[in-house]
Amino acid sequence: MKVLRNIALLFLIFIVAIAGCIFYAFQIEPYRLKVHPYNINQQQEGTTGYKMVQISDLHIKQDFTDQNLKKVVDKINGQTPDIVLFTGDLYDNYAQYNDDENIVAELQRIQANYAKIAIWGNRDYGGGAENEYQYLMESAGFQLLKNQDYSVTLNNGKTILFTGLDDSLLGNPSLPSTKESRHFDYHILLTHAGYR
Repeated sequence: MKVLRNIALLFLIFIVAIAGCIFYAFQIEPYRLKVHPYNINQQQEGTTGYKMVQISDLHIKQDFTDQNLKKVVDKINGQTPDIVLFTGDLYDNYAQYNDDENIVAELQRIQANYAKIAIWGNRDYGGGAENEYQYLMESAGFQLLKNQDYSVTLNNGKTILFTGLDDSLLGNPSLPSTKESRHFDYHILLTHAGYR
């Protein structure tokens, strides 16, 4: 009888733990805004660095609307970025929920000194989003890349080549054949998911 009670207790603890994980994953984690800073090529004393902000997987939906996006945009602008990178999945399911006018207005508020660059995610294809995504991102001031290169020249003369790949699940990713012989100081590959 004691063994049976211990098994029942363990099963109950297991169920509560699973329910807690599910609750956290859907009700808490999606609404947390956290900045993870990474320093690349530490600057020498007295020199100015450049700041890139990368965001991804906004999954706009009925319970994550333009009001939630406003908080994200405020956090981005608070970082005073030089370049903003959006790596896909604007809407969760475009056919179920979309609010293009307000979403574009919020994305337009993102301030970047040099460029706002976006690529495609898998959710940017489904539910009719494929027909609207390019228009939405370009209306918001983003350079949308789909197996394309885009270069940015900084005010110190250094150049960054961004290569944006199409989504690897629902798109057709392939590296562009760069015909330019120009040397770039940095090359950054943007992909929503792992490249096959």
